[in-house]
Amino acid sequence: MSLFSQTNEFALSTIASSTDKREVIAADNIVDAESGMMLWAKGKPVNSQLQEKLLKRKLTQPIEMSLQVKDGINGEKIFQTAQQLISQHEALSILAGQNASNVLAMLGRSELAPPVQLLMTSAADRNDGTFEHAVAVCLTCTALASRAGWPESSIETVALAGLIHDLGEMYINPEYLQAKRELTPQEWLHVVAHPKVGAMLLQEMTPYPPQVGQMVLAHHERMDGTGYPRQLAGKHFTREAQLLSMAETITGILTRRDNALCRAAFALKIILREYDPNLVGLITTLADPAACRLPDGFKLAQAMEHLHGQAEQLKSALQTALELSRAKLAPDAKMLAQRCFNLISKLYASLAATGALEYCHYKEDLESDEAEILLSLDVIPAEIRWRMRSLARDIELATRRFNAEDREPFVSLEAILNQYSAMAGTAHSIPDSTAVAAFSSA
Repeated sequence: MSLFSQTNEFALSTIASSTDKREVIAADNIVDAESGMMLWAKGKPVNSQLQEKLLKRKLTQPIEMSLQVKDGINGEKIFQTAQQLISQHEALSILAGQNASNVLAMLGRSELAPPVQLLMTSAADRNDGTFEHAVAVCLTCTALASRAGWPESSIETVALAGLIHDLGEMYINPEYLQAKRELTPQEWLHVVAHPKVGAMLLQEMTPYPPQVGQMVLAHHERMDGTGYPRQLAGKHFTREAQLLSMAETITGILTRRDNALCRAAFALKIILREYDPNLVGLITTLADPAACRLPDGFKLAQAMEHLHGQAEQLKSALQTALELSRAKLAPDAKMLAQRCFNLISKLYASLAATGALEYCHYKEDLESDEAEILLSLDVIPAEIRWRMRSLARDIELATRRFNAEDREPFVSLEAILNQYSAMAGTAHSIPDSTAVAAFSSA
């Protein structure tokens, strides 16, 4: 049975809210699949009554395919929004570069399948930054692929995937997407599912090539297998999907902060092999360390104390994970313990490789002209922090399948990771909702 045979209350609520701003009509008769009763006639404008009629009903075809929005999002609107983003954000302007006109023209030729246009228009009407985030990721994808010298057909494919990568979020409780909300594991399960929901929607309701859906499915994956929902790695992670994943990660940085390109370069380089080095190079070559400025309100002593505190916490997590990996555990628990140890080892090695800790040891005070080092002290803890938070969630979800005896050894590690993630600092690149919140508050 299709996921979309029963109307999703969150997607329907957003669509219904859009009818206050524009006309949405039934493109076909809307029929109850169980009783055969017609619920809404073809051509009839949609209003709040339809929302009440459809909740918890199974339909003969998904509601997304039965509605049509007039004057919805189109290539012209995408072009205009991308143009505004380039003018507002220096980093996006630099990224687009001399090819900006071609990039914008390509976005202006975007064609949206009716269900996609309906959902994107409804999302745009919420005015919460969702649409702007989608266009920003699309713009970043297009500019990166253009800089990489990809053929136009590949650029168009990755641009489309970038634009629609978060359609699956329309089916999630919007409260779970709030940037400052700390999610429970059960809530996080819903968020983690959004790439799969988006890919299924494209497969069932659009004529787009399968590659687009595969990219949407993989837009939170990482080359080293630490992403979600399938933990793809290496050759199983196509170059187009890798580019979309990288673009989604850095777009929130490029559109939110000073020193955006330098911050993005730090974020991509701190953990080796999360992303294709060739793609990472497209950003690092644009970052100008000489142009770095001190973050507003930056306090060196506080940053150094924070970094050393996180390093000690990471050491504790590493020792605990090592002991777990050596313990006698059931096969599934053993596999999880080894995965935790491998990831924490990698994080600790990455932190050590930055040289930030050693620099702080021998340098009693950093001068204001060493802004690149200061910026790294601001970025590094945040980048490691969200990965530790993600691992804590993974442990919680994985051990739910274990019996009490197998789960017990992981309690202390999970507690350390949760304590780590609660330390001061803001993750700059983890969830889509962070970037969305930035647009809505701008």
